[in-house]
Parts: sequence; C-alpha cells; structure tokens
Amino acid sequence: MQEFILQVQPGYSKISGKKLEKILISINRIRELLVKQEVKILSLLINHHTLLKLQLQFQEVHLNSRGKNVQRLRAYLPSNIAQEVIDGVVTDLKSFKMGSPEDFGNFINAVISEKAFDKIAEFIDYAKKRDDAKIVAGGNYDKSKGYFIEPTVIVTTNPNFRTMCEEIFGPVMTIYVYPENEFEQALELLDKTSEYALTGAVYSQDRYAIDFASKKLENSAGNFYINDKPTGAVVGQQPFGGARASGTNDKAGSYLNLIRWVSARTIKETFVSPVDYRYPFLG
Repeated sequence: MQEFILQVQPGYSKISGKKLEKILISINRIRELLVKQEVKILSLLINHHTLLKLQLQFQEVHLNSRGKNVQRLRAYLPSNIAQEVIDGVVTDLKSFKMGSPEDFGNFINAVISEKAFDKIAEFIDYAKKRDDAKIVAGGNYDKSKGYFIEPTVIVTTNPNFRTMCEEIFGPVMTIYVYPENEFEQALELLDKTSEYALTGAVYSQDRYAIDFASKKLENSAGNFYINDKPTGAVVGQQPFGGARASGTNDKAGSYLNLIRWVSARTIKETFVSPVDYRYPFLG
C-alpha cells in the first residue's frame, strides 16, 4: 500500500505571513504543490455599449462574495460609459434586501465569520479615509445581530489602490476608470496589478476587441469569461483553476487535474524485429 500524507496550513495571508497554503503529499515520493489560499478576479469592461448586461454582472459580485474562494474584486471601466454603468449599479443595489438566508426574499446575507467581517470592515474604513477613493454605494456594516456588510462599491483614481491589489472576500468591489482610448494600456495595467490569475471576464459586442483582450490576458486568468460573470463555476461542468499565486492551474473537475497526480509511462512492443542494422536507403 502506498504511503499518503496530507498536511494543510490554513489561515489568512496576513496572519500566516503567506499568500499560499503548502500542501505536502507523498505518493512514493514527497511532492510539494503550491495551492491558492485567496484569489482575485479581474473584470474588464470595454467601450462598447452593453450597459444593462454590465450592470447585472456587477451586481453578481455581491451574491458571490460571502466567503467563497472566488470573488470579483476589481473592475476597469472606460471613461465614456463609466458613469452610466456606475449609476445603474448604485440604483439597483438600493433594491437589494439583506437579512437571514431563511427568508428567500433576501438577496444578501451575512459573511462567513467574525474574522471575515472584521477584515472586510477594515478595508471599507481604509477606503473612507483615502483621498484617492470614494465609496459610491454601501460602506456600512453591523455585527450586532449577525456579520452583515452592505454591498460596497469603491471608485478609485489610483489603479494600484489597496483594494485593487489585495484580497477581500466580501461584498466589496473597486472600480478604476481608464481613458476610453487607452484600451490596450488598460489591459497591460490589469495584467500587472495582481499576482493572482484565477478568473477574469471581458464584456464587449466587438469580436475584434474580445479576441485582442483574450490574447493579451492569456496569463491573467486560468478561467476566462466572455460577456459572463467570472464567478460560480460548477464543479464537473467547468474545469476550474488558475496560475501565478492562484495555484498550479490544475483545472479541478477535469482529467487535467488527474494528470497532475500521475507519472506518464510509454511502452513500445515490436512484433517484427529487424534482422539487419542497415536502413533500406543505405542500399
């Protein structure tokens, strides 16, 4: 029987001092894999009018940010449509109901723990104190009857603002508005901002722009979505995984993940053996 050892060191990156968990596995020999602890998601919104779709996708951040390992954290909006999209999102967020999950009419419930609550609240407080950021929606929180945090949208003029770079894992998203004619520069900025590379999305009705962004961001997201939210992948239906500090891009839910755990062996058997070393072309 083969030896099998699994050792996990969990914890927030700030507490553990690491942004990765180390998983040590021995199957005949010890293998060390670096696996994501916390991941980031990028969303790129380019200058083509898909406003209603964009607003709906933005709202999904608050449904998928209550302690899951996937959260849309940052978004990039072109200046020509930014305000219209933000206004639509802010309007719709006002209609969100927050409360116990026992009431199916509630769209938002509590975050997963007090530790998560305190961490998210600290990010919100940080944004409130900064001159290069503005909270345009939400910003309130209360743990007197549960760990509830309002869906919060931050708009920043600093592409390297803290909430654009660090993981939050809560209903908080930060938007950076880039000049509408600097699409390619925005892609380059996006690619360099985060050390993570799990999921990302681009929204456009221009096939050329979609193709350009897909190629430009090929190393920015292991799961890349076009005109769809980059959250909620279903295990077994969407192979899932990212590279860089998000892990080893194992693609859980597919045969690609299995290949990581095996050592390939090639076997050749010849039924008609050669009787002379000379090849036919040698004469």
